[in-house]
Amino acid sequence: LVLWVYSIVATILIGQRCDSTFKNTATCYEYYGTVYRSMYSMWQVVTLESWSQELARFAVWGDPTLILLFLSFMFLTTFGLLNVITGVIVESTIQAGKTDERNLREKTITANEFFFSELVAFFNMRPGIDKASAVMEPMSMEQFTNLMEVP
Repeated sequence: LVLWVYSIVATILIGQRCDSTFKNTATCYEYYGTVYRSMYSMWQVVTLESWSQELARFAVWGDPTLILLFLSFMFLTTFGLLNVITGVIVESTIQAGKTDERNLREKTITANEFFFSELVAFFNMRPGIDKASAVMEPMSMEQFTNLMEVP
């Protein structure tokens, strides 16, 4: 939308005054003669591809107030482009953080399952457990301490 609006303005301010204001009329018509040519020229300004040598210099020499057109367009489009790039980087970082969090949660669950299976195996080794009914009798602190000392 910004490109379209500025292309229309460039066609009006530059393209329609090629004969009266600007010395190099062929270049003027080539770059700003129609809205589509102006759009292509303004796209070169967005990408910063030789915009000052070919596109803006002859226009600003013919009418110095056009520097405001080019600078305002550059500020708007460069800010927009940087905003998009920053948004993509932030979104990628957030997705990576979610993936890392999910992986950490899975590792924690796996570690806890392993710990509890080892704990169950440890308590199944103690004397006084009825393995047939899988019912454990309450353990005293002394029994627990003795069990911890067994290798």
